[in-house]
Amino acid sequence: MKIELYQSGGYVGDRIKIKELNDTNMSVENVSKLKQYIKEADFFKIDANQLSSDQVIASPLIYELTIADGKKSKTVKAVSPSTNTHLSALLTFILGL
Repeated sequence: MKIELYQSGGYVGDRIKIKELNDTNMSVENVSKLKQYIKEADFFKIDANQLSSDQVIASPLIYELTIADGKKSKTVKAVSPSTNTHLSALLTFILGL
């Protein structure tokens, strides 16, 4: 499994890669937790655009999360904080790794 997380927006606005992870260099415990967060977020089935026009946030941080697992790969964009609580939990976990 490979994970890439980019951040853009905020006051600077530039798109920067903030995480690049691979399950081969993660602990078994963290891989297990990560898979659980991915499952709970239903990551491979949710809408790729989680940016909500209902949220009014000054200089929001936008996250672009790509997860490739075997033959499955998906990129999801979300604003922080996300209205999708399971996606927020997944992002928080990845940011903490």
